[in-house]
Amino acid sequence: MRSRTFRTLLSRSLCGPAGLLLAVVNPGLTLAQTAAEKPERAAKNTPADPAPKKHTDTTKKAKSAEPRRKTRSGEERFRGAEDKKAEANAAPKNTQEKDDADRAAENADTLRSGSTPSTDPTAPANTDDGFDDFGDYDEAAAAAMAGAAGSQNDTAAATSGTASNHVDSNTPADPSLSEPHDLGSISIVATRETTTSLRRPAQVVDEAELEKFEYDDVHAVLLKVPGVYVRGEDGYGLRPNIGLRGASSNRSSKIVLMEDGVLLGPAPYSAPAAYYFPQVTRMTTVEVYKGPSAVRFGPNTIGGAINMRTRDIPDEARGGLDIAGGQNLYGKAHVHYGLSSEHFGYLIEGLRLRTNGFKELDGGGDTGFRKNDFLFKARVNSDLDRSVYHELELKLGYATEVSNETYLGLSDDDFADNAQRRYAASRLDVMAWDRSQVELTYHVSVGDELEVNTTAYRHGFSRSWKRLNRAGNSSLFDVLQDPTTAQNAVYYDILTGAQDSTAAAETLYLIDNQRDYISQGIQTEAVWRTESTSWSNELVAGARYHTDEIQRNHVEDGYFMQNGAMTATGQPSQTATRNEASAHAISLHLTDQVNFSNITLNPGVRLEIVNTKMRDELAGTTVSNDNAVVLPGLGALYAFDFGLSVLGGAHVGYSPVAPGQSNDVDPEQSLNLEGGARFKSGELELESISFYNIYSNLVGQCTFSSGCTNAQSDVQFEGGEAHITGLENALAFRAKLSEQYALPVKVAYTLTQTQFQTSFDSGNPQWGSVQSGDELPYVPKHQGSVQVSVEHELWAFHTAHSFASAMRESAGQDGDADALLTDSYYLVDVSGHYVPFDSARIYLKVGNVFDTAYIASRRPFGARPGRPRLAQLGFKYTF
Repeated sequence: MRSRTFRTLLSRSLCGPAGLLLAVVNPGLTLAQTAAEKPERAAKNTPADPAPKKHTDTTKKAKSAEPRRKTRSGEERFRGAEDKKAEANAAPKNTQEKDDADRAAENADTLRSGSTPSTDPTAPANTDDGFDDFGDYDEAAAAAMAGAAGSQNDTAAATSGTASNHVDSNTPADPSLSEPHDLGSISIVATRETTTSLRRPAQVVDEAELEKFEYDDVHAVLLKVPGVYVRGEDGYGLRPNIGLRGASSNRSSKIVLMEDGVLLGPAPYSAPAAYYFPQVTRMTTVEVYKGPSAVRFGPNTIGGAINMRTRDIPDEARGGLDIAGGQNLYGKAHVHYGLSSEHFGYLIEGLRLRTNGFKELDGGGDTGFRKNDFLFKARVNSDLDRSVYHELELKLGYATEVSNETYLGLSDDDFADNAQRRYAASRLDVMAWDRSQVELTYHVSVGDELEVNTTAYRHGFSRSWKRLNRAGNSSLFDVLQDPTTAQNAVYYDILTGAQDSTAAAETLYLIDNQRDYISQGIQTEAVWRTESTSWSNELVAGARYHTDEIQRNHVEDGYFMQNGAMTATGQPSQTATRNEASAHAISLHLTDQVNFSNITLNPGVRLEIVNTKMRDELAGTTVSNDNAVVLPGLGALYAFDFGLSVLGGAHVGYSPVAPGQSNDVDPEQSLNLEGGARFKSGELELESISFYNIYSNLVGQCTFSSGCTNAQSDVQFEGGEAHITGLENALAFRAKLSEQYALPVKVAYTLTQTQFQTSFDSGNPQWGSVQSGDELPYVPKHQGSVQVSVEHELWAFHTAHSFASAMRESAGQDGDADALLTDSYYLVDVSGHYVPFDSARIYLKVGNVFDTAYIASRRPFGARPGRPRLAQLGFKYTF
């Protein structure tokens, strides 16, 4: 197939698979709402914040009682009138809030009937999403309200913000299960009539959950989601390594990364390694899609997808300030402000993060970073009461980073002596990049049955990483693995500055990896909702045309170590790599959700047509590849009447061939199965989901971060057949200790087993010589987290306990005497906040309380630590 021209593939693929589009996939490509909720005309941008806290000024204009429409690439759908009614009645804390809640509930009823909402110009309207003052649902109030509503429409009782964590495409239809879930934390309200239509096919970490620990590192956020694996590198998550359900975590290249539903990677097809990742600090929601629900998002559909949601344009003049400081001269300044009128709205947001770093450079020096992030949004829209509603939103972003980061780690003996040490040879290592972002989204809705979202986007990313690459002709990894042999001992002393370079063979080489990326395209998604008295249906059709490219120019320079300092040799620079890669891709997806009785079915299909090209300017060669694939899937769920639901699903996973590969390299493909059950009873929610990924062809792609050489960079290696099995477990419970105190508890645990099914020798350093039965690298067998909080109206205290077993640095089996492993770890984070006055919050957090030192990674060049204890004090103010 790869020998066909791109044009031939396109024409044949569009005709051939078209008949399959109605017959397959994606359990649970559910959207936020179906026509069963019948929301009235809505505007955009109900804040993604899970809820304004009691100390937050939530004053609204009269029209803000109407539900706002979110349009990001079709991901956010209508919020129904019943949702608003349930939210309005949840967790009133005082007379004013109770009045607000009653008014919002009344407005929800009038909205449903088409009347004008009642407002009190002297009092703020309640915009809570059912959350109480500490960011979680007041279940007693919500359940009482839902119970009252149930006599009329059999509405499911709203649950705690501490409910189930794994809410994917197969969320249960039973009322006792189809309630707001939050092991993530996800908030969803559904009725028996709409079954699963309101539930997202994802685990969702909302803003209330993000605010508990004020994490800057997305690794720390995702560790609390079952089925997600992370590999630390620099201690700050500057360049995350994220894997889902056993897929490789290296540079997050095997998952789909999105911001507001748009691919965010520098070049998702031609160079998927995520050397850029948005700041989780400015996100209001993190969505994790796994299993069949990931078929909707491509190109990588094996592990899953992660979508980061930015702040919405507010309904009225509103802003916020977040300032924090801490150890190692840590500093954060985050400001946002926006407003809306009847036909216009905008948002301005700025973020700066900085630190001097926690590593101790031999001879002294800065090992930290400086990051800046700016965002601007503007929206124009038609009248809210138009039968055909139009909305246009412009999004502009610009971000920069300068970080004194290195790939150079430590020998095991040095790590044991001082895990935070950094050798003198890394003194000149620095990464600098800038990223620009332009997106234009058009939304149109016709009645409540049809809406279409179209986004055109262009992202530019330029980076230069000057870093230590090798010592003479020796591998730095080999030197630090055994620094006592004759030749390695010399290089080790030079790296540490204990010995000067005395010959040309003792030259240290720094490489400047200069890369320029472009990612651009246009995507559209249409949602059509239909229903009757006994069933509902939601059909989603989407298409995307995407192009991206990367230009690499890697240049090496020689340095001598002299008196503990790096001194240029003066020799001419040597070009190590100069090439250009590009990709053109057409993606189509069609998904359906059918709800009837206690059964939900989710068929769907994805089509990927990809053309890639690689031009090696040093070798003077050009290689082109074409590939087309149809990816079907199906999910099903049955909900019993006593709080239990069972689910199952299957889909075909896929990862495209990287540019420049030979024609005998096949794309990565697998058959992915999942099944499990959920149970809900009162304040308790339990979930257990098993998954089984059967790879027909496992593919590994070389990067510098995995220890590959210049010659191996971006080369793909085939690993043949492999099996990955796992079990994801989640528990949520919220105890009401008294009228003022609550005790929410969340537990997540993942068991994973991996196994190569064939024996082979690989040039990929993470695989090496593989024997059948070997385990895959960088997948922990055991991983979990426990969160326990004590919450009051004016203060809260949170603890987070995270643990993971050791991970392999290369393929192997138990009992291997020379196995390279990371360290297992158990980490404790604590945080708390106090509300001194309305709209303000003082917070304190301490990460890694016990200052645990552990090896997070050994690749590419030696042992590197996780972040040590770090205390931070901050102040938040909203206005």
